[in-house]
Amino acid sequence: MAEPAAKPPRKKGSAGLVSVLIIGAFFPPTSILILAGLIPTYVAWLTDSTKGKLTAITVGSFNLAALMPLLMRLWDKGNSVSTTISLLFSPFSWILILAGAGVGWMLTQVLPLMVVGFITARDKAKLDKIRSRQKALTDDWGIAITEVNTPAKRR
Repeated sequence: MAEPAAKPPRKKGSAGLVSVLIIGAFFPPTSILILAGLIPTYVAWLTDSTKGKLTAITVGSFNLAALMPLLMRLWDKGNSVSTTISLLFSPFSWILILAGAGVGWMLTQVLPLMVVGFITARDKAKLDKIRSRQKALTDDWGIAITEVNTPAKRR
């Protein structure tokens, strides 16, 4: 029996590229601002070697969130290339863009350490509780309760 022909592998990122091209064709000022503002996300994408690129996704999400006020200002002022250029040459814009990306980087670096610290503290509290219970049992039943009786080996 012949096996069905395998489907050709789908290229990842083709839908994103098509979306960028469509937005770029119809809204050039918006796409210029987005492409320039997401430079920290591109750097995160290139430097992230983990499976799923979760660091790049986190940095990109916060970077895009920080870019939204600039996009709102661009759309409010008429969505022109001159407004885009003035926004891109504004130090405030770059502080906002880099701060958003920085928050994303900080979360990916600090949050795992906080979770490990929380789990360690929780486990230490459980261990202390178990040891106090063990001491109470030893006080009630005597030290003989802590001895381990191993069964005799079979021949």
